[in-house]
Amino acid sequence: MADMGGIFTLGNSHGTVIRNNIFRNSYSYAYGGWGMYTDERSEGVLMENNLVYDTKDGSFHQHYGKENFIRNNILCFSEQHQVAATRVEDHLSFTFERNIVYYTKSKLFGIRAEQLNIDWKSNLWWNTAVPVDFAGKTHEQWVEAGKDVGGLIADPMFVDAERRDFRLKPGSPAEKIGFVPFDFSQAGVYGDVAWIERAKSGATAK
Repeated sequence: MADMGGIFTLGNSHGTVIRNNIFRNSYSYAYGGWGMYTDERSEGVLMENNLVYDTKDGSFHQHYGKENFIRNNILCFSEQHQVAATRVEDHLSFTFERNIVYYTKSKLFGIRAEQLNIDWKSNLWWNTAVPVDFAGKTHEQWVEAGKDVGGLIADPMFVDAERRDFRLKPGSPAEKIGFVPFDFSQAGVYGDVAWIERAKSGATAK
């Protein structure tokens, strides 16, 4: 498969909330291994309190859409870019607020993310290898342009990111951007015991 995501939305979806999930290891055969993916005029979608890591093309990608809200998520270790967006539109494409973006070596933005009408504000950015590059600008220059006001460049102080333990240590600078910790250990299938066991086993429905 190609052009796929851990979660995929489509069209006018006002009232849709995607919350308290883990999306990981999204690898496509070719193009488009995304974590969270608002596609084809997705509109009015809220994505919050999600943990996304180890994707191929990006932790979050919007093809085209309107007024979606990406808030209070942890986005880590995408191989190619962290945040991507495809189509430049006149309206507000999405708001990106109070997210933690943590990566190494790869690019921060993919495709045209820096060109879109996006409301960036109060995010925490960290690259473990090199200074964070905002499409050729420093964070100070980015803020001067009115983008990501209230944001920070700082190590979020995960317990052990290399071992994929993304809990925050006490005193994490994430507190300064208003990030609200969430318990992603509770993510998973809910329901009766047989349903939960089927999900764990990977068995297909009969």
